[in-house]
Amino acid sequence: MFERRITTISFEGPLVRLMSTRGDRVEQWTELPLPAEAVGDGSLIEPAVVGDLLKQRLQADKYPRRNIVASIPGHRSIIRTIRLPAIEAELLAGAVERKVRQEIPMPPGEMDIAWQTIERTEDELRLFVVATPRRIIDSHVRALQAAGLRPKALDINALALVSSANRTEAVIANLENDGITVVIVWQGMPAIVRTAPLTGPAATDEARLEVLAQEITRTTKFYNESRRDLPLPEETAIVATGAGLADRSQIERLASRVSYRVILPNPPMDYPQDFPLASYAVNLGLAQKLL
Repeated sequence: MFERRITTISFEGPLVRLMSTRGDRVEQWTELPLPAEAVGDGSLIEPAVVGDLLKQRLQADKYPRRNIVASIPGHRSIIRTIRLPAIEAELLAGAVERKVRQEIPMPPGEMDIAWQTIERTEDELRLFVVATPRRIIDSHVRALQAAGLRPKALDINALALVSSANRTEAVIANLENDGITVVIVWQGMPAIVRTAPLTGPAATDEARLEVLAQEITRTTKFYNESRRDLPLPEETAIVATGAGLADRSQIERLASRVSYRVILPNPPMDYPQDFPLASYAVNLGLAQKLL
């Protein structure tokens, strides 16, 4: 029986994580470090160099190149849920852009805005909106083009984590050397997404872990106080993702700093026993887009 093979590419600042699947099974995975001078401020400074390195690694490791799904860092993205009056479909694009620009000051033409309808009633629309600097998107797209790739989908890392967590309600905590992400998932959708780069004093493992714990506490407190009628249940779990939480001792240290239990992702996929689940959580979420 034919099983689709998928290659996922997660850009994680100073490195790229590659993973391929056959059907719902993980086949291979690779980390590709990038030259420091090729990356900066969330975008790729030298996309042609990154694309050439990516092409070489894909060829050397014999990754499938047909079904590609990629994601980019979201540290400069703005993610919101907005409400609009129910309007005709052909007027929606303009209404969304005007609403986003009212709430998120940004220079015209510098942000790419994407949205998805969450809920529609007779009188109102509730939309999930992502605004990402166009320079970040363009630099990663150019790198993929330089590698000879045409991805079927391009996502934000934080949103791919929601799929890999595979929980209706959860707090996703992602820790990488260059940044943190905290996502509150409610009814299967991201309700709050907080991302922040890690620079300067947050250079040690301990410092990064402390910054993440503080952001989890701050974000969950804000969420619960703004929704006193429907706060996060006590049994809510923190889903640990990212290379900074790949080690069991790091997960235990995070658990000692927060008020929720900490678990690993539980994606609906099969993977080898030695697979670094937390590190490749973004890739696992991307793979589900084409399954």
